[in-house]
Amino acid sequence: MNTAWVSWIHEPIELEEAGCRVQRRKDVVYTLCEKGIFPLLTGAGYRLPFGTQELTARLLRALFVLSKGKQILPRARPEEEPNQHEQFLEYTSRLDTQTWLDFWEHWGRSQDFQEQRRTSHLKFLIPDLLWSWIDLQRSKSAVALEELIEEWEAQEEAAKGKDDPYLAETARRDYLDKHWH
Repeated sequence: MNTAWVSWIHEPIELEEAGCRVQRRKDVVYTLCEKGIFPLLTGAGYRLPFGTQELTARLLRALFVLSKGKQILPRARPEEEPNQHEQFLEYTSRLDTQTWLDFWEHWGRSQDFQEQRRTSHLKFLIPDLLWSWIDLQRSKSAVALEELIEEWEAQEEAAKGKDDPYLAETARRDYLDKHWH
């Protein structure tokens, strides 16, 4: 195992709180995930396909990469997912900019998230990273939106031609032709 990585995740970091506590980096990120990110996501109706340990490991890797001056780009969701654009709009309305600002006001007090640090950029990447990891098939918000979209599409399909007198007359004639001859 890479000793630089191991010593980095075990490095004591300061928390900007009353009394300025010091904890190991991996413990700070674990608490952020367990008591901050997971409750935020589940409160908005979203689920991840993995638990706190995996989320912690992913965010620690992202912090490590950023600490080395490298960039991170969130992975795109699979293109075959239906209504992906609508799902993203729903996600960003449920977890909007103000929600994240409030979240970081409370949870961004470790030295890794301070503005003067390279790693502070992760605060802005986390919403996109989480979006790329969310399990839409098991998330209440995503399922509810899919049902709503299906209902709208059914209503649109049922309403097709009702405003067009030519289509309405054609449908009436087709009905009469089938049932009266």
